[in-house]
Amino acid sequence: MEPKDFTIQTTASGEKRLSFDLETVNGHTGPLEVFPTREHCTTGQGANGRIAKQRVYHDSNGNGWFERGTDIVSTISTAGCMTFHQFHRHWHFDAFVSFSLYPLDGIGNRGALIASAPKNSFCVADVHRRQDLFAPDLPGSPDQKYYTKCDRNATQGLSVAWSDEYPNGTTGQYLVVTNLPAGDYCLEAIADPLGNLAEVSESNNAESIKIHLNPDGASVTSTTGSSC
Repeated sequence: MEPKDFTIQTTASGEKRLSFDLETVNGHTGPLEVFPTREHCTTGQGANGRIAKQRVYHDSNGNGWFERGTDIVSTISTAGCMTFHQFHRHWHFDAFVSFSLYPLDGIGNRGALIASAPKNSFCVADVHRRQDLFAPDLPGSPDQKYYTKCDRNATQGLSVAWSDEYPNGTTGQYLVVTNLPAGDYCLEAIADPLGNLAEVSESNNAESIKIHLNPDGASVTSTTGSSC
């Protein structure tokens, strides 16, 4: 879903940070599921991180969607790294989403990248059931949360038609906009920016929205549904 709930926060040192809410939805017919191994990563926090694997379930009964307890055969592949997040105090899946900011000219064309957070980590978990986004409903979506834990050995993921939401104010979820001139900008969020995860389609991984940094440098407005 497109980013929302924008604010400008100014730190004690005077740095201006564009903060926002981001909700990532699983719109496919099977769950996203990742789990840590005992092997150390060579990325992220190095020896403190653990190689992550993705489990992709097969449609054993051929009905076209995932049924837990029935579809038990799976394929396992390497999917990146899991590391302990010092501020959130739990384990994250690395490089789950990226954020990029581009200036827009008078006719809405993007300029060169001006600010970015290319590899943000998340504890990937079921937070909201979002069947309201799909018509017809996605089959195989559980009524209750399934992926709920973020500890060292937890399997993380998103059930069918469930989302993970990181609200405005979450530590680390911002872009630095100090000294940027007032004007129109495009904020883009991309799920799985490194392409580490196996997906049915990656065509719905990117969402963008037009925002306006106001002349006072302390506020921002956005236009819902204004992809850029």
